[in-house]
Amino acid sequence: MSKKRTLISFDWAIKNILRDKANHDVLEGFLSTLLDKDITILSVLESEGNQQDESDKFNRVDLAVEEWEYLFRNMESQPDLISKKIQVAAEKLNLLKMSKKERRAYEHYLINRAVKRDMLETARIEGKLEGNLEGKLEIAANMLQKGKYAFEDIAEATGLREEQIRELEQRKETND
Repeated sequence: MSKKRTLISFDWAIKNILRDKANHDVLEGFLSTLLDKDITILSVLESEGNQQDESDKFNRVDLAVEEWEYLFRNMESQPDLISKKIQVAAEKLNLLKMSKKERRAYEHYLINRAVKRDMLETARIEGKLEGNLEGKLEIAANMLQKGKYAFEDIAEATGLREEQIRELEQRKETND
């Protein structure tokens, strides 16, 4: 009968196996599975984790693992985090702690915020387009006033259609 082997804790495995340069193939496998994409490690950079004395091997990996472990154990994040996207995970966990009514209100708030942001972006784009058009019309009006340019040349220089230039000239004549 085979003896059942006791597994070690996840954080210890991450800290001690994955940061060892000799285990880059294990890291490749771990990242490939985690990211659902075939990862190949070309080189491993030297870091504070590659120190000689085992007790000195405390580095950013240790901090990141501790941050994620703390997050999942306590359902809250710590200040001054170094891990990428941990704040996003913390916000999602906070959503899970909300009542249905609170979650609906929060989701409604997020939708309204997105709509307002989209409206502002649309207004900015429209304003920019309108400003560009006004600038082109002003250049065309100046070229018409000089009287030396054909409609075709003005259209080519400004990007306006010839009919827009004709309308501009008619408005100018009406105002004169």
